[in-house]
Amino acid sequence: MTDTETFKIAMRRMAGAVCIVATEVDGKRAGMAATSVVSLSADPPSLLVCVNRSASVHPLLHACGMFSVSVLSRAQQDLCADFGGKYDQEERFNRSRWLSGPFQLPHSPGAQATFFCKIATSSSFATHTVFIAEVFESRFVEQVDPLVYLNGQCRALA
Repeated sequence: MTDTETFKIAMRRMAGAVCIVATEVDGKRAGMAATSVVSLSADPPSLLVCVNRSASVHPLLHACGMFSVSVLSRAQQDLCADFGGKYDQEERFNRSRWLSGPFQLPHSPGAQATFFCKIATSSSFATHTVFIAEVFESRFVEQVDPLVYLNGQCRALA
């Protein structure tokens, strides 16, 4: 079995799309930067999202049962830092422009793609909750210029 530090270093070699997972409950918004978002199925459209149970967004995800995933563009690199844990939840949203989507779910207007999701099931594993969510609405922009996370840094593909 691999040790934790070797595993973390090896995982830094795996590029991932930078996303903001966000939700709102009773007027309180919460969100986090994430690379642990993947397509699960096209029929039905669904995503798998992994969230550390210590993350401040975690209890609101459970309470709301829905969330948005904003897939960031290169121009949104600051959002990755803003939602990386440096600021409290209110300040994260106050530092940039956010729109209110279906069911008042916050989402970023400059995102490459946005998915609005309803949690279908969840499961705990070690320090994380694995959320499986059905996507009830998808949006995207024509220009493809994603932000990726690789070796501890946000980067553009080109």
